[in-house]
Amino acid sequence: ARVTGRLEKIHFASGAKVNKGDILFTIEPTDYSAQVDKDRAKLAQDEASLSLAKNDVARYKPLVEKELAPREKLDQLVAKQKEVEAMIKADKAIIAQASLNLDYTKVRAEISGRIGRNLVDIGNVVGTSPQNSILATIVNDDPMFVYFSPTNVQAQKIQKYSSSLKMPVI
Repeated sequence: ARVTGRLEKIHFASGAKVNKGDILFTIEPTDYSAQVDKDRAKLAQDEASLSLAKNDVARYKPLVEKELAPREKLDQLVAKQKEVEAMIKADKAIIAQASLNLDYTKVRAEISGRIGRNLVDIGNVVGTSPQNSILATIVNDDPMFVYFSPTNVQAQKIQKYSSSLKMPVI
């Protein structure tokens, strides 16, 4: 689990074959979804403030050029515009992070293989510690390697039959 939350759903059966990208678990997304909505609302608010700041600069600039208004006030308005533009960049970064966290509520298989049993149950809070962040284990079974240590007699028989298509079971 890359985010903290209550485990809402398990999408696999223990021992099943899973493919890379399959959804394995769903962590309750409500808080993360609400955070994305809140951050988008803040972005909309800041975009409205930017529109006002741009209009203020546009209205005040001709007055300063004709020396009907102080340059200092225009500098303040330009600074305010740049400040709001920076806030919008920050808002977009915050939305990107919040969207990523929302996406992490769907725990997906990182590799294809055979999945073991789930290590947590529905309703458990996950992601709060390293112990409850591991939800299940996937073993890559393609290819599968077997290591063994044959005796000298078995090694000689393996050598003897290595070029044939069929090898007798010893």
